[in-house]
Amino acid sequence: MIPIRYNMNSNTNEIKYAKLQVREARRRLESVEERIKETKERDHFGAIDWENEKLVLGEKIEQIPEDHRQIVPVGKSIEEETNVQGHIQNIIIDCQMSIELAVKSMFKAVGQDFDYSHGIGFGSANTQGFNNKIPNEFSRNEDIVRAIFLTQVWEKFYQIAKYGAPELNVGPTSMFEINDGERAINDATFCVELAEDLIDHMDNIQSS
Repeated sequence: MIPIRYNMNSNTNEIKYAKLQVREARRRLESVEERIKETKERDHFGAIDWENEKLVLGEKIEQIPEDHRQIVPVGKSIEEETNVQGHIQNIIIDCQMSIELAVKSMFKAVGQDFDYSHGIGFGSANTQGFNNKIPNEFSRNEDIVRAIFLTQVWEKFYQIAKYGAPELNVGPTSMFEINDGERAINDATFCVELAEDLIDHMDNIQSS
């Protein structure tokens, strides 16, 4: 596993750097959401009742005797669906990266270094220093620890999504179900929104 390292220009302040990180986290999340969207064209039909020559739609079509009805097209619609199953491996990988970037952007927002690993441990001096620097008045204080925890959870999923279980000759695509992909998107959304909120809060403090 190659740790992600970030090069920070010494002339760039930490809030600006945090904003760059969370912007990249948001971009990755949005790319996942865009990737799983599928549009399908659906034909709609009605029926002409030969007895009164009226057009009938919906469930009422079945009320017309078959020998009295003529099925006719009445239009088309574009419907949007989500295809999580076909993209689960990439969803897990990109959402893990979004979670990691979002959480590490919060470290930078409060002026705290982070450990160079995918998962952020509770016992790390950097993590404890970060937690102590969160302003008491920040409205989502209680969500911070959960976000750190999620980096630990998805670090493990990330490894499996990339490599599967080679010891058992099992690839990554057979390891996950749709709800795993949906959970990844939900957790990434939670962390990105939390990071955006904290960065805005710290930016306001710095500007005041």
